Amino acid sequence: HKLTKQKVKAVTQERDRANEEVTTLTTEMNTMRREREVEKQKTEKESEDLSQRERALNKYREAMSMWNKEKEDLESAYTEMASKVAELQGRTSTAEDRLKASQAREKDLTKAVEDLTARLKATGDKVTTLVVAGAMENGTAGEALDSLR
Repeated sequence: HKLTKQKVKAVTQERDRANEEVTTLTTEMNTMRREREVEKQKTEKESEDLSQRERALNKYREAMSMWNKEKEDLESAYTEMASKVAELQGRTSTAEDRLKASQAREKDLTKAVEDLTARLKATGDKVTTLVVAGAMENGTAGEALDSLR
């Protein structure tokens, strides 16, 4: 009977140790499951964060691309306008040169007209003198004045 009690006691202790071990293993398993779940949630959150960053980076790249395109367009427009300004400056310079040449020609022509007018007046004076002298040789001063009219 004593032996049976010892065996029962030993089996009971073994059972209790096994139950403790099952409890410990179950606790460890549950802890591991929770840790895995936490890791899974962290991974999902990190994955979502990475996705958001990637979307933000793509938007940034798109904005930079648009900005670069606008910059190129503005540089092209600036170059075109600079070319037009240079062309207009050239035209203006040419027009100014033509104006100066025209003004010089006008001055030369005015001088020539003044010279011709002076020569015509001098010639007219000579003609008048000759007519008066001729009339005076051939007649009276009255006839000379009449001949001038």
